[in-house]
Amino acid sequence: MKLRTRTALIVLPLALATAALAPATDAACYVVDAGDPADAADDVAVCHADGYFTAHDNGIGNLHNVGHGAAPSWDDSVPTDSYQAGAGGGTAFSATASSAGADQLRAVFEGEFTGDIDSIGVEQYVISPVDHYFWEVIDVAVSIQVDGVEVAGTDDIELRVVETADGVGMMQFVATGLYAGQPALQGSDEPHVVRIEMAGALRPWDEGVFVYDAAEVPSRVVFNGGDLVGRWSKLPA
Repeated sequence: MKLRTRTALIVLPLALATAALAPATDAACYVVDAGDPADAADDVAVCHADGYFTAHDNGIGNLHNVGHGAAPSWDDSVPTDSYQAGAGGGTAFSATASSAGADQLRAVFEGEFTGDIDSIGVEQYVISPVDHYFWEVIDVAVSIQVDGVEVAGTDDIELRVVETADGVGMMQFVATGLYAGQPALQGSDEPHVVRIEMAGALRPWDEGVFVYDAAEVPSRVVFNGGDLVGRWSKLPA
């Protein structure tokens, strides 16, 4: 794990929104095979949609983990308000606390997606709670669940953190090839309930604050991203 000197950004909270996300009528789509490569009849077009994480009703995502309100969710509105104007939300995470059983120090996002699902990616902004430190890589535990079933996850994935502003980083990961291997994801009539969990993994410095819902930190979930997520870190299925 490498650290570099930086000054941490403080992000302030606000807002809650919940809605079933679906691809727009002009969304980019690509074709996946559901099983038999020789049978074109089982091919299906899956379509891209972005859901931008929305803050818990008081901006502190960890409160959901201890029974206060719904989990932060997502909608299709790109955040435009600045944290300097009071927008945004955050969820603290800590590898040390998580390894000791403190589940409240993890991020949970939950929402709905209507449509076939082949990949689910996350572009998450992060800050350090400690002044003067910033990661180049971070280890994260991830679980992605659809309709109550985990479709991808790992206890530890090392993610590169790209600095987007002073003290602000961005990490990206994706679970791919879900459609063919998960029959429950094949069908677009009813909304799927999707749950994303993230926490620090292994080392004491794998901790910080996941931030979202402000113009400077437009964290998002990406459904069926195609080439967009081609270079993102891949989660094991």
